Amino acid sequence: MKKQIFLLVILLLITSAGFIKGQSFIEWQHVLGGHKMASARDVVSTPDGGFIVAGQIESDMAISEACIYGDIWLTKLSSRGNVEWQQNYGSSGFDEAYAVVCTNDGGYVVTALSASCDFNYSGRINNGDARVLKLNGNGEVEWDVTLGGSEFDILNSVVQTSDNGFVLAGFTESSDYDIAMNKGKADGWIVKLNQSGDMEWQYTYGGSDYDELYSITQTLDGGFALCGYTESCNGDVSKNHGSGDLWVLKIDNKGILEWEKSLGGGNNDVGYALVQSADNGILVVGFTESVDGHVSNHHDKEDVWIVKLDVSGNLEWEKSMGGSGYDTATSVINSGSDGYIVTGWTESDNGDIGINKGGSDIWIVKLNYAGSVEWEQTIGGSDWDVACSVTSSDNNSFVLAGFTSSSDGDVNKHHTGEWNAWVVKLNNISFTMKTGN
Repeated sequence: MKKQIFLLVILLLITSAGFIKGQSFIEWQHVLGGHKMASARDVVSTPDGGFIVAGQIESDMAISEACIYGDIWLTKLSSRGNVEWQQNYGSSGFDEAYAVVCTNDGGYVVTALSASCDFNYSGRINNGDARVLKLNGNGEVEWDVTLGGSEFDILNSVVQTSDNGFVLAGFTESSDYDIAMNKGKADGWIVKLNQSGDMEWQYTYGGSDYDELYSITQTLDGGFALCGYTESCNGDVSKNHGSGDLWVLKIDNKGILEWEKSLGGGNNDVGYALVQSADNGILVVGFTESVDGHVSNHHDKEDVWIVKLDVSGNLEWEKSMGGSGYDTATSVINSGSDGYIVTGWTESDNGDIGINKGGSDIWIVKLNYAGSVEWEQTIGGSDWDVACSVTSSDNNSFVLAGFTSSSDGDVNKHHTGEWNAWVVKLNNISFTMKTGN
């Protein structure tokens, strides 16, 4: 596919937020899919300088034999954004990829949700199993396992470990088959697989209500940090501040809980993604609906919420960002040695958001390590545009993956489907901030 290069030049003085925007460049972009629906849930940089994108496709236009209920879908892009290969994995039921990681042998591991039981793997007819696939560098399946019980089970995030195995995080509503114990309605679920896909250990953490994990990262001490959401106030959850709290766990390399922290106020607060910071602390991003408790400066409805914890889980600072609409952060990465890139989506056109092009826009925020905003940027069109994942690239640039229903503005193409996957590389972003902000 021919490389598309678009220049987005926006000069805007935002007196309420105090930012002067400079220039931003969309180096390239791809709208992927067909005449039904397609989405990109995760994007990861590959060792050859390219990118692997994981999500779901329901269309039969962009790729052959795609299932009408949705297939796991992988797309390999070159460093210039050209499609090198695409592959779908599924059956007669529903399958959707949630996360992908590059493996030490040049392949990939994909974690997904599957409600199928008649393809090339062993599954159970239930409300949904976690599915994990190991692929070689060309997308060919090396092993394929399903994990779970008779209820809903999902693994949302995966990291490779030093022994070439994998640790995955999600949640389970089951208490049978692969699930040793469930303490409530849903528990956070952590699974260790060896390099052949065999389970080595698994743990459930939570209380008597709903407890869910959405993201995992390996920490410098060899353990893991995880984030998600909890409604419990017992069991492994030390405290609940009202409704649901943002939940952070730290476990060792064997899955044993070292500490946990619930943060929030009287309404729902969720952590969708996290990274370890340069000082060995943890930065968590998600959203908040609260106006009290740990939450300060709430705008309206649903704000992006960014929480910084120290190495022991103590709150160092927090920041809510947004406007009068719904605003959510879905992904975060370290930005070189000078801060963080936070991405998600916004429906607002005021407050901390400089411009909204319609519906929801992808929202990108650059923070320094102290939590001060250096710049913010929206990209999208007149309809709905959402970022699910961000990964770093060359020369301080980065690539976003998500989905779009727009066909104008920054979106250079739209297939006939309701949703299309959208992958965008942004480069040479520079912003200045007015004094006093």
